[in-house]
Amino acid sequence: MTRKKKALVVAIVLIIAILLISLAVLTTQQRDDLTFVEKGLRIVASPIQHAISNLGEKIGGFFGAFTDYDQLQKENQELMLQIEELSIANNDLQEALLENIRLKQMLEFKDATSNQYTLAAAKVIAENNNNLQHTIVLDKGSDDGIQNNMVVINHLGLIGRVVNVLSSSCEVVLITDRQSAVGSRIWETRETLGVVEGMGSENTYLRLIHMPHDADIEIGDKVVTSGLDGIFSEGIPIGTVVEIADEVGGLTKQATIEPYVNFYRLEEVFIILNNKGSGN
Repeated sequence: MTRKKKALVVAIVLIIAILLISLAVLTTQQRDDLTFVEKGLRIVASPIQHAISNLGEKIGGFFGAFTDYDQLQKENQELMLQIEELSIANNDLQEALLENIRLKQMLEFKDATSNQYTLAAAKVIAENNNNLQHTIVLDKGSDDGIQNNMVVINHLGLIGRVVNVLSSSCEVVLITDRQSAVGSRIWETRETLGVVEGMGSENTYLRLIHMPHDADIEIGDKVVTSGLDGIFSEGIPIGTVVEIADEVGGLTKQATIEPYVNFYRLEEVFIILNNKGSGN
């Protein structure tokens, strides 16, 4: 196509566009005294006006979508913040509920054993958990009547014994410590079998060692303190037998004990100040 023809086409398109715009403007004017020609033009221009109107609405909707998106983003951020706040509040309520249940169980235990023990409630304020030692620190000390070798328990069972006392705190070695040793017996048969020792802080299980090969023990049996070691009172629950195996040489055997106490979730405990009588 030559330049002249291109210029002619452009000129014709511009003229048609101007006429259409003029026609649209002319036909949108509200007058009652329209001439026959104007009425005809309005009929002809009606589809064009509709097209222009729809195009304008779409353009307006397109740009309006950006405004709606920004608003939706803002509302979404606000909702996410509310969800996070509700989640934190829910966790706090769950913690408070669990603490309430735990303290209620401990209070019931203290009341139930009031004829057997004089107990002092204490809170765990620190923990030393490494390959060499597994101890906790309690917020009770000599000012509260605490002494070395006092036994520490909770409503589930045996925890350990006091090994170091300061005026307002004390250190407790847990029965999971490798150096810990507790005289024990089977609750079902009342047979005194041997010593329960810790397997180290990396392992929460205990080990009942040096049992006679013909010892009357089965998986599922309950293990309690025997009271024969001179430190731990008789009848304190320790755990349940989960495995039995022969020791080296086959003359004796040992058992793996799953303790009743969860040593990774110790928060409140009892220190036995005075043992008033024998356990079960």
